[in-house]
Amino acid sequence: MPEQAFHTTGMTTAITTSMLANVRWIALTGQISAILIVHFGLGFPLPLVPCLVVIALSAIVGLWQTLTTYQGGQISGRWVFTLLGFDTVQLAVLIYLTGGLANPFAIMFLAPITVSATILSPRETAALVLLVGGLASALAVYHQPLPWLSDELNLPVLYMTGLWAALVLTTVFIAVYAGMVASQARRLARGLAEARLTLEREQQMVSLGSLATAAAHKLGSPLNTITLIAHDLGQDPEKPVDPETFREDIQLLKQETERCRQILAELNQDAINLGQESWDPMTISALVRGLVDERFEDSHQMIRVVVNASEHDREPRVTRRPEILHSLETLIDNAVQFARHAVVITLSWDDSRFRLLIDDDGPGFQSSVLSRLGDPYISSRGGSGGHMGLGIFIATTMVEHIEGRIRLMNRKEGGARVVLDFPRKGIDVDMAASG
Repeated sequence: MPEQAFHTTGMTTAITTSMLANVRWIALTGQISAILIVHFGLGFPLPLVPCLVVIALSAIVGLWQTLTTYQGGQISGRWVFTLLGFDTVQLAVLIYLTGGLANPFAIMFLAPITVSATILSPRETAALVLLVGGLASALAVYHQPLPWLSDELNLPVLYMTGLWAALVLTTVFIAVYAGMVASQARRLARGLAEARLTLEREQQMVSLGSLATAAAHKLGSPLNTITLIAHDLGQDPEKPVDPETFREDIQLLKQETERCRQILAELNQDAINLGQESWDPMTISALVRGLVDERFEDSHQMIRVVVNASEHDREPRVTRRPEILHSLETLIDNAVQFARHAVVITLSWDDSRFRLLIDDDGPGFQSSVLSRLGDPYISSRGGSGGHMGLGIFIATTMVEHIEGRIRLMNRKEGGARVVLDFPRKGIDVDMAASG
């Protein structure tokens, strides 16, 4: 639902603690490294023990945060605000011990403000800005001497006032600027989430429409047969009926009715699978072999599936999308009806596309209609048997809906060939996950 997407991208929604924990440990590593390098490497005398105690206290808070929320846990915006407030006070204590605003590392006050402006509400960010402003004002007056190699370094009051003003104004600027950028990003995320949900709904509607269209096409032939038999049986009620003919018509009615029932059962199962596509991805060769075993049980012996691809190229994994299933079923069914002895389905793929060739050893397509096959009501059977040429039209529409392509041709050695060409992007589950 769109409102779920809005909640997910809200300003004060639950925030993963792993990101905040990583920021905390990076900051603590930087603090302890700076203190040790300045004290031992550069030789500036620092109150080492108090500084390490303050850093250790922050490390204890970090461990508590990790233990209470554990991996992948989430905390509310209020807790994030509390932790950032603690980090700001902890940094102020370190700055107090090491020279106040004259310490170049006072610029690190901008770090918690930036984090807050990115993930918290403007009210909470404003509260942190006020906290930083108050602490900076106090540190401008009250602080331990700046560590120096010779005499104590006394900076002019005007210069210290400039440092204070620069820090406060920069804090406000960073808070406003980062907050505006983050707000725009959140609005964009909301819009993308809503668009994604809308597209998913439209995709389901189109898929359901494809299922209904395919079912109507499949039902056309048995319903046409049932209509003809019913017409023949009711043409002349007073005419004597041959019992054997009557028995054959009833048997044919039963067969066609059972065929309608199977088609509707397949439609129902496909509709159920429609909402579960992402749960059961499979290789394209497994999908084709499963389709042949499931839908072409009577003619299974004449259908052969061949894989013609390099072992180094990863095989596409797809879901049971109606666009693939029903287009394949229609085209394979056409090939079976015209084939004399065999239908060969050849699979191949590379890094960007995968292809299916459906070859049969039948008479091939009529040259007079070959260029127009795929348009509605164009059939090489000329409308005989109730065929109106909608099967290839429906299959072409389904394939083009997922940016695929169908080509129809006659083979030089005889028989028809149908080429289905699909892009891996958007269909291959593994490529979508890694992209």
